[in-house]
Amino acid sequence: MTRGQRCGLVAVAAVAAAIAVWWMSRDRAAPVASVAARDAAGVTPAARVAEPGPRREVVRPIVAAGQPALARIKREYENYRKASVYPHWSQPLTPDMDFALRWNEAVTEDTSFDGANGFVRFDGSAGRVFPGETYRAWISAWRVVDGERRPLPVRVTRAVVSVTTGPQVGEAFEVTFRDDGQGGDERPGDGLITTQFVPSERDELSRATAVRIEAYVEIDREPRQLVRDFVFAPRPVLEVRAVRDRVQDGSLVATLDCDVLESGTYTFYANLEAPDGTPIATTKRSYPLEAGRRSADLVFFGKVLRDRGLDGPYVVRAIHGLKRAEGEESDVWWSHPAPHTTQTYRAGDFSDAEWSDPERVERLANFERVIREMDEGNASPAP
Repeated sequence: MTRGQRCGLVAVAAVAAAIAVWWMSRDRAAPVASVAARDAAGVTPAARVAEPGPRREVVRPIVAAGQPALARIKREYENYRKASVYPHWSQPLTPDMDFALRWNEAVTEDTSFDGANGFVRFDGSAGRVFPGETYRAWISAWRVVDGERRPLPVRVTRAVVSVTTGPQVGEAFEVTFRDDGQGGDERPGDGLITTQFVPSERDELSRATAVRIEAYVEIDREPRQLVRDFVFAPRPVLEVRAVRDRVQDGSLVATLDCDVLESGTYTFYANLEAPDGTPIATTKRSYPLEAGRRSADLVFFGKVLRDRGLDGPYVVRAIHGLKRAEGEESDVWWSHPAPHTTQTYRAGDFSDAEWSDPERVERLANFERVIREMDEGNASPAP
């Protein structure tokens, strides 16, 4: 084995380990510019806590040395360098990112119930139901014949809201589905069998838990069981009173002045749009907050705005979040539906610097070191 081959094998093993460490450590938080002291009287700033990163991926070890392995490592290096120019907690927002733009739409789909051309849909009015809000759910079924959708008769024989987590798992209360234009049904006889209720008004849902509607139905006289999961907040836990904005350390910072009703760790989400509604950026931040008047920063990374090249004033939308699960209770969601319009910034007001923290610097340096050693090893003559 030549010296170059030996160096290649060692270098490949090192970079494989480095890549594995990178993927497995993406769940750790990346620090951001420190939260500035607030100038509003009585508003206490919060310290940020760790943010979960993207889903971990399996790293397949590299087993071959030489030029093919070197080429692969160089590709990995470029991929990582490009993917990490922004922090994972503030990324560009694009029109196809439904999970951020339409974050509170119910997730549903048409389901085949006979393996052929019969379909059923169990839909809901929202992905998350906040205190005082009414939740509506409806069922429809149809068969596709000669390319046309023909409604099928649906009869709900029994429907119940069930709790699936916490100390009181089981059926909570029954609900009634109807298609007569009453009790939340919009149009009689339209084939949408509907129910509605206010989760936060039900004593059985006094704590945040995983919940579903279980409906026992007959579709075209055939019995079926349908399930519709939903998320609800049994009580308010945080209310946003005001939003302020500024440029800090080259990034756009929107500060939320909040009434925190319960102490806990809170996660904040928000989107940033141009004046014409064009999506620009999204952010996610978490802070431990004590009950009382508090504030929290939403940071839109400067290079994201700079690279998009769109001038303000910007609009901060979809401000929402959750109080993280504690004990036997699930996450408790909150929402601030009012958008906030920022001052008139220009894209050039924000930093063009790439995201940099000790982890990114170390990983890039490791890649560069391994690539350099492999280049030197491959260029060396055999002993």
